[in-house]
Amino acid sequence: MENQKQFATGRVPMAEVNRFDPQAIVKDILTHLQTGTLASHVPEGYRKFVDRLAIVHYENDEPDTNESDFKQDMLRNWLIKYYAFPKIVRRFGLINEVQEITPKDNNSVIACLTSNASSIVVGPGAFAEPGGKFWYQRINLRDNDVMEPTEGHAKFLENPTRGKPAIIRDQDGDLQTSPLITLFTGRTVGDVTVCMSGLQGTLKLLSAQVKSMPFGTMK
Repeated sequence: MENQKQFATGRVPMAEVNRFDPQAIVKDILTHLQTGTLASHVPEGYRKFVDRLAIVHYENDEPDTNESDFKQDMLRNWLIKYYAFPKIVRRFGLINEVQEITPKDNNSVIACLTSNASSIVVGPGAFAEPGGKFWYQRINLRDNDVMEPTEGHAKFLENPTRGKPAIIRDQDGDLQTSPLITLFTGRTVGDVTVCMSGLQGTLKLLSAQVKSMPFGTMK
């Protein structure tokens, strides 16, 4: 368990923020996942989310695929997002992992990962009008997923809390995410706009890489 915690932190010197490759991160994670079973790497209490995702996607998208192999594929991809997310956001200065985000974090950049492997990034102003710059995207779990990100400005209607859905109001109305499993805040490294753009771009690269992974990699 201690090794799992250390592996998930992703702490690096801030001088290296622009010198890392999401592909290398994924490679390291896949190596880490070779030890033990995939299920043994899922933190206690989170397996139900992954199982639910696998059931929904299998019934809707993959009726001709072996169900057991499909679930392993989904589990692998969920774990990649779970481990990669903190490693990526820390490199952009979001070094504070918290249980709850409150109005005192209004001047920070906020990044969250949901139980469905969706990523949320909100810039300074998330608790005030008109809200902070907002980016929300499900990270693709299967090759046939087509998910356009939601962008604009948004504010939190309730304090985002681990284990609970985020309630957000953007230009299109109110939305509710799946339960949050990882929450980070920070002042970013350098210019906020540049760092948010870099963070979003890196998360998109992660999504594209996972989407392109061949079926059955963990066999």
